Amino acid sequence: MTIEDVKQGVSKIRNRVLARVFRELDLIEQWGSGFRRILREAEELGLSEPVIEEIGMRVRVTIFLAEQLKIHVTEQVTEQVIRLIHCLKDKDLSVKEMISCLGMSHRPTFMYDYLKPAMDGGFVEMTQPDSPKSPTQKYRLSRKGQVMFLSEKGQNR
Repeated sequence: MTIEDVKQGVSKIRNRVLARVFRELDLIEQWGSGFRRILREAEELGLSEPVIEEIGMRVRVTIFLAEQLKIHVTEQVTEQVIRLIHCLKDKDLSVKEMISCLGMSHRPTFMYDYLKPAMDGGFVEMTQPDSPKSPTQKYRLSRKGQVMFLSEKGQNR
């Protein structure tokens, strides 16, 4: 296989038993889609294209991060917004669930200091934007919020 094959999604299974198990457990969606997805997401985020290098019998893949995505506590990204993003990292939550995750009880404080700045900054979005007052409304990280979470997580290592 060549590097160009990898970029095009060509996939050669080395361990058929393991591949079948991963497929049956829905741990993969289809053969050869992973690297193409990485390339697409890097492009969508405006990042440099990942580099694939052959080094002897091994392969090195370098994925570039955007420097401007480093977290700085500013007027836009407050400590409250960062805490809210951590609550939403794994799943969509209702207002009540977010308040509970943050250990709060005062809804107006949550709405003004946490949710509104997170939404205004484009880090959090509604799951039902056409029905903002729906009783089943939940909130999730936007693409920008996901990138910020990953960037912030990497800085805390």
